Amino acid sequence: MSIDTIAKADAALAEVVAAFSRLQEESGEPGVVTDYVLVYAAQRWDDEGQQATAIGYAYPPDGQPFYRTLGLLDQFTASLRRRVARAEDDDE
Repeated sequence: MSIDTIAKADAALAEVVAAFSRLQEESGEPGVVTDYVLVYAAQRWDDEGQQATAIGYAYPPDGQPFYRTLGLLDQFTASLRRRVARAEDDDE
């Protein structure tokens, strides 16, 4: 990935984060998004049609403390596990 491509992606991600800050403001609970993590999967295929998955992540270009990144991921994981558990309970 070129430096220019990464810079463009960072700028686009900054716009998304700013939009979430505006939504936070409009919700009646003002706040500013200060930390974030974007995790994504990219599918690739080689010349023989074999598929490979690459996992990537992005966080603020100026960085953020590792404990904040890990805390965000831990919170998301715990929340997702609760949703899965509730869905399984609903299926029974």
